[in-house]
Amino acid sequence: MGKVMHVPPGLTATELRMLQLAADGLDNYDIADQLRMGVGTIGKAFQRIYDKTGIRTQTPARLQRKEAVWRYMTGEAFDG
Repeated sequence: MGKVMHVPPGLTATELRMLQLAADGLDNYDIADQLRMGVGTIGKAFQRIYDKTGIRTQTPARLQRKEAVWRYMTGEAFDG
């Protein structure tokens, strides 16, 4: 049986997909490319996601966001 992912209430399907892509290590440019959106749109959408979920990052560094997303969605420690 796989890990049970915590699906935050109030997130759209696109926002959930963005979190999954960020957890996989993609940066905003790659996420924008995957979802066929502008990079600015992705940045604004992440701010809304952070507001909805309480995820906070000091910088948009890939590892820091990946860790925050992992902790939020699984409730477990992050192994890198």
